[in-house]
Amino acid sequence: MVGQSIPFARLGQATHTAFQDICPPFSNFQFIDNLLGGECSAVRRLFSLARREDKGQTLILEDIDPVGAVRDEITELYTLFPGYQCTNLKRLTFWSRSCAKLRDMRYLTEADLLGYAILKQDSIPAQSSKWHIFESVFKKYDDPHNCVPNEPVFAVQCGSQEYHLNGVLYCQQNGLNKSCAQVALRSLLSRILRDQDICYSRINKVVQQCNPDFVPGEGLESSQIRIILESFGIKYDDIDYIATNKSGVSQPIPYSKVLYAGIENGLGGLLGFELSTTGVKGDKHIIPFYGHTFNQDTWVPRASIAYFRVGDSTRYISSEEWMSSLIGHDDNFGSNYCVPRRYIEPSQVKYVVALRPPNTAYSAISAEAIAADCLYSTLNTLEHIDAYWIQRLIYHINSQDVVLRTLYVNRNQYVAHLRESADWKGLTEDTSILDNFASSLPEHLWMVEVSIPELFPANYRKLGEIILDACVSLDPFPPKVQLWILARLPGLYLINQSPIIQGPTSFMHRESAMKSHIPLYRGLNATCMP
Repeated sequence: MVGQSIPFARLGQATHTAFQDICPPFSNFQFIDNLLGGECSAVRRLFSLARREDKGQTLILEDIDPVGAVRDEITELYTLFPGYQCTNLKRLTFWSRSCAKLRDMRYLTEADLLGYAILKQDSIPAQSSKWHIFESVFKKYDDPHNCVPNEPVFAVQCGSQEYHLNGVLYCQQNGLNKSCAQVALRSLLSRILRDQDICYSRINKVVQQCNPDFVPGEGLESSQIRIILESFGIKYDDIDYIATNKSGVSQPIPYSKVLYAGIENGLGGLLGFELSTTGVKGDKHIIPFYGHTFNQDTWVPRASIAYFRVGDSTRYISSEEWMSSLIGHDDNFGSNYCVPRRYIEPSQVKYVVALRPPNTAYSAISAEAIAADCLYSTLNTLEHIDAYWIQRLIYHINSQDVVLRTLYVNRNQYVAHLRESADWKGLTEDTSILDNFASSLPEHLWMVEVSIPELFPANYRKLGEIILDACVSLDPFPPKVQLWILARLPGLYLINQSPIIQGPTSFMHRESAMKSHIPLYRGLNATCMP
């Protein structure tokens, strides 16, 4: 807890502890009805996550002291609503091991912990008290195609012991000092600012400084979300589709592509949309996304090129095309849901924002488009090389179905990736080349992996990378300094000698010992890429 003067809310000390066997025939529904005295579908979702694969055996319920962000919220609500009271505060931890007594808790291990939740009950005068999930974290569903890059580790107290759990923070609005936007922001910010218990009062004060009439429980506009992200020092790329449509842009970037860029780089994004069949026309909701499901067998990438191409603008297939669903939270319903790709109609989407790695001057989407131009500029050089995998790559470039996947890496990560890689015949790279890269490459890079259909989704392999300097500004474009650093392709490196991205390009050629395809970069995605 570096830099923290107060503990995290989930580390509050227990004042009372109870145990509940949750194995069948225990009824989740009846228990929640008795515990909360009302409907709360998001809490039911917690119990469903614990029940998955019949793992859940024990629920430990603790009344806890309010500390950290919970204590801060209580203070803020005292100010906003005279007479406010926090009437209940419970920490729930779910375990895959049987535990019925205090003395049995010493046998619990981190491997047994399935998830936790803090339930908070708020009461203000003239309204009935209401429960909500202040926060919760549950382990990712154990499926190799459910990809959640860069999962943070959360420390949570149970009894006298501190345990650690991988997952993504879920938070729920209360309509008092936080709406869906604030809780979505806290969820994503917790992935980046891991040493901070992010307080809603801090988020709200940022907006109030710009708009004294701001009412925290009524939500945030896109401009206010930008202000909040900037106040935390977070880089981002966003599209306000309301403003974009008014400007006359005919084909704005699809929201799924924007979200995918944030997700693949381990940060995530937010999606704001307008309600249609429920609520009042014009009402909006916003939810965070942090993962995706990968479908090796999807038909869409090939068919969209072969059958449904619009005009001649298609130049490559983005790896986003193999994304089946987005994984995210909906504070109304609960955590860890899959939302089918582009399930939400584009006409309903009003705002999308993807968080971007800190050491970058432009987006992953821009990097991918630039890399496509760079790859096409190598054709004159490559067509004279009589090597099978180079000629196979040329075929797919000309067919416009080469596959690109864009990731941020630093220099050491890229060099380490090449050091540990071997091509299909087991050949590894010459260490002298990699030693040179370790001292000569820029520190921060966009690595755009180059692959082809079937090789990418079926085998998780690639033919090379386009490497760009992530810190070069694209304003003005083309930049006056070197943006494109090199291309690594089967059997060779093309090291760019031209500072200008457009116009004639000259290369220094270096032989590569890896003559065919190598594995995709796993890095943040080690949990979902075999």
